[in-house]
Amino acid sequence: MRSIPMKLSFKALILFFFIVCLSTPSFATLTVDAGGPYEIYAGYDLWLQGMVGGSTSTGWYSDSGARFSTNPTGWVPWVTLDAINPRLPRNTPTTLTLKASDGASTVSDTAALTIWSRIPIAVLQTVATPVGSTLTLDASQSIHFGPATLTRYYWDLNPTSTCPFYTPGTDLPPPIWTGFESDFFTTSPILTLTPEQYASFYSSPGTYHPAVWIYNSNGDGTYAQQSLTMLAPVPVPPAVWLLGSGLIGLIGIRRRLKK
Repeated sequence: MRSIPMKLSFKALILFFFIVCLSTPSFATLTVDAGGPYEIYAGYDLWLQGMVGGSTSTGWYSDSGARFSTNPTGWVPWVTLDAINPRLPRNTPTTLTLKASDGASTVSDTAALTIWSRIPIAVLQTVATPVGSTLTLDASQSIHFGPATLTRYYWDLNPTSTCPFYTPGTDLPPPIWTGFESDFFTTSPILTLTPEQYASFYSSPGTYHPAVWIYNSNGDGTYAQQSLTMLAPVPVPPAVWLLGSGLIGLIGIRRRLKK
């Protein structure tokens, strides 16, 4: 009985294992992690931080089922996000889904995405005020979105034109208002003025149209204009004059008695 050469046996063994490895299915675990939650302002690109293991294909999907990226991690341009149909909502969390597949099975994970409106909404409130009394203009009901805060308020007591139209809360900034000139600047949403401070603007009763331009900490701003009624000065009641005259008379009598 002839023996098989050792060299030939070794080669056959290597070939056998090579064939077994090719024919044996992969037992790598299929995993997916969508990361998040994500927050961006409208107009900015989105950085996704998903992680996938054991996958041959991946994809990011909006809550409407639209696929917008094939990379688990990376930048997604704003134009890509904004083109998703239906349009992703603003100021409300929406769901993104990261799916991974190895050809035999598919797994997925979700993450929340909030797209904040960049432009705040300015709200100006006024109260009818008699000329000669303290005047208050109130912008405290103005609205901002996301982590930004309202930081600057510019006040125009008598704009040379009316506020141009734009849609509040949209992604695009409002048109430039050339009729606006800042008379006062504050970091507070409430402007309080003495009669001396507004005398050159509201010296007589009538209806005026002050305005405020607000800015958030991102440098995005918008404006609002409101009607203001200035009333006639409050007359001093006759009883007050009589009381004052009586007090003056008593003081005079007392001085005479002392003498």
